[in-house]
Order: sequence, then structure tokens, then C-alpha cells
Amino acid sequence: MPYGKSNFKVIQVTPTLDTSEYIDGDILFDRTEITDAVIGLGGCSKLVSVAVTNKQGDITPMTIFFQQADRSMGTANAAMDVTAGTLGHAKMLGYVEAPTDSWVDMGSTCLFSVKTDENVSSLPLMLQSKDDSTSLYFWARVSGTETFADGDLTFVFGVEYK
Repeated sequence: MPYGKSNFKVIQVTPTLDTSEYIDGDILFDRTEITDAVIGLGGCSKLVSVAVTNKQGDITPMTIFFQQADRSMGTANAAMDVTAGTLGHAKMLGYVEAPTDSWVDMGSTCLFSVKTDENVSSLPLMLQSKDDSTSLYFWARVSGTETFADGDLTFVFGVEYK
């Protein structure tokens, strides 16, 4: 077993958020590191689940992007305008949609979990780190108008190591 007693690991990441109002299409947060997303330098793993906890309590549709390189994708809380060159340098790996109907409203908190039984799922997604790293990076684009406190969103990634 490559990681402790299991081939799986759950990694939780809470990105830094801007506290001003976001509008539809804004970058929610710039690239944020997922440490130990793979085993060994340049390793590969499989992303098998994604969940998001929103402590703010609103359903927040978004798109979550994954990339190999520590490359900025733009300014948080500004319109997304990513060039082909930036995408190439970031070494994009894929994305996961978090549409409105995939969130569960729990009162003062909302929870998103990828629906793997639908054709809209992008999972599993292969994750490959750069040759000198075990980390990957992710960022998100918001759909709709939202305001957050820093720390409102926690992303939970289920990773399978082989």
C-alpha cells in the first residue's frame, strides 16, 4: 500500500478568499496548492471524489480547475481571462463542475459532492505532478453573485494512489 494503510487519502484545502462581492464568471481564488496529491516526485494519482463545504450557507455553483504547475491564472474576484499560453504553462489537467443542483442546503452550511452517476461528471480525473514535485494546484470560477468571508469554503479531495 503506497500511503499508510490504504491506497486512498482525503485531502482538505481551505483557499484564501476575497471578502468583496463576486460576480458571475469571476475567479473565486487563484491557484492553491494541494500538497501530497501524488506519491513521489512526478507521481500520478486518481482524483475519485470532490466535495466542497460552504460555511456561508449559500449554494455556490462553480467550476474547479486542476493544473500541474504553480502558475497564476488571474486575480481573485476579477473576470476570468486566461490565455492559451497561460494554460500551456499551467499544464491543465481538467476540471469539475459544481452546478446548482449538486449542492445540498443544510441550513447555515451547504455541501457539494460530485455526482459520479451522471454523464456530467469529470471523475475520475488523472492527476500528474511535475517531475520535481508531489503537489498539484487548483483554482475556481464562480457562477452567480456571491460574497464570502475568508475560510468559508473547504475543498475535500479523495485521491487514489496506485
